[in-house]
Amino acid sequence: MQTYREIPPAVYAARRHLDLVADLITRDAVTTAADVAAAHDCSRAQVYKLTARATAALVAQSPGPVPAAGALARAEARVADLVIALATAHAQIARLERDAATRLDVTPRRAHALELVLAQENVSLRGTQRVFDVAFDAQRRPSVGGLRDRLHAHGVTARRLLDAARAQVRNTVTCLAGDDIFFAGTAVKVVAEPRSVAILNVGRWRWHAAEDWALWLEEFPALRLFVSDLGSDLVGALDARELPHAADFFHEMQWWEGVVFAPLARADTAARADALRALDVATMPWSARSRHDLPRVAAADRGAAQAEADFVAAYAACARVRALFAPTRADGTLWTTPAVAAALAAIDADLAPIAHPVGARARAHVARHGRRFAAHRVALDAIAVTLAPGSAWDAHAAKQAVLTQWGFEAVAADATRPMATRLDAQRRARALGRALARHVRDLDAVTVALRRHLAYVPRSSSMIESLNSQLRVTQMVHRTVSDEMLALRALAWNLTPRAAGRRRGRSPYAMLGVDLGQGARRWYDVVLDAAA
Repeated sequence: MQTYREIPPAVYAARRHLDLVADLITRDAVTTAADVAAAHDCSRAQVYKLTARATAALVAQSPGPVPAAGALARAEARVADLVIALATAHAQIARLERDAATRLDVTPRRAHALELVLAQENVSLRGTQRVFDVAFDAQRRPSVGGLRDRLHAHGVTARRLLDAARAQVRNTVTCLAGDDIFFAGTAVKVVAEPRSVAILNVGRWRWHAAEDWALWLEEFPALRLFVSDLGSDLVGALDARELPHAADFFHEMQWWEGVVFAPLARADTAARADALRALDVATMPWSARSRHDLPRVAAADRGAAQAEADFVAAYAACARVRALFAPTRADGTLWTTPAVAAALAAIDADLAPIAHPVGARARAHVARHGRRFAAHRVALDAIAVTLAPGSAWDAHAAKQAVLTQWGFEAVAADATRPMATRLDAQRRARALGRALARHVRDLDAVTVALRRHLAYVPRSSSMIESLNSQLRVTQMVHRTVSDEMLALRALAWNLTPRAAGRRRGRSPYAMLGVDLGQGARRWYDVVLDAAA
């Protein structure tokens, strides 16, 4: 028996629909669509709907699905991607615009200014090239030869500016400091003004004698005081000119440390060691001693006592030397020629009992250079005082009165003092102020000059040692430090405001009153403008 597959319901329904459409299309003129619908047990609308679907299906078209079936979804996804890409592009444009607004244009002037700053900071020529590579993507990368030539030309300009600045003040400057810096045996002479620490002249100088320093100083006709160490060439030049010479405080203390205290300390250590060994002998039983032990113990004790006494005497003498470098004496009074002579005599008296050979050497040193320890008072004596007609005071008394008044004012402002003491000091200060107003015509100018002198006592040339330490680094980087490079370093030193200390916010040239038209410009702008 053969089994036939049953027709699926969907096919059966489709055939019924085809029969309905065929009956509608093949009906005669009398049969209506309502009759066809009634014959197939459906509504007339169903008849029209099925006929329209059959007609649409029989229209000729390309095979496959309708092209617009997924186009809308793809179009919407594409639009979303384009919106994201547009937002990303806008963000990138905004970032590029910000970068363009803040980006520095590497102009030739800016590149040359950077070259000067890097040279001042002791960056080598090759190092300068690497900085340009990293900072500006190799834009304006200088060649080594071109960089060397430009630095040389800028050094020539700096030398011209230094000479112009020195010409402005050389007839009025009254105090200078100087020293030699040695590069591979060649002296580099430095002349500076102590209060402003402005370098007035610097240069390599092959010769190293007294007449060389005399030649360097003869262009300053108003010079009244020179501060330096006690080198033979400097001492000889200043003695030949009969110019007051203030010994440098740092070098003087270094001399006492190395020449006096170090040998005395070694002698004291050795004497104490001998005394300890003698103490071991003194504690031995009598039967174990020899007849020479007791004299040896006594000699060791005397040696230890003498070494200690020598050190104490030397320290007392050095303390008196330090006091001579102070602007006033311990009691607040100004130094005078008799007071200095008395202090030097006291120093000699302290050194005389020293048994060690350094005692005689120290006495000779003080006898030769003692007058240079308090030579800074020459600058104080140079402060002019205009007295009222008929006044019995002199300039020294007027300056002393101002200092005494300041001392009373300091006591009156000291909250730790008893009230009675403070009130008495206040009355004394007011009384002195009235007396000064009667006797001194230019009291304000004298007060300003005294305050400036006490703030910058001309007794040290240590700023030249500071320059020396910087130039040592320059010499290690460049091997050969030319005069042009020295001029660049000096001009940068003079035009750079100090960042800390008493001179904070002011450059050396500004303190000295040198006007190169620099205004508020940086030192490298001054050089570039002068070169242009």
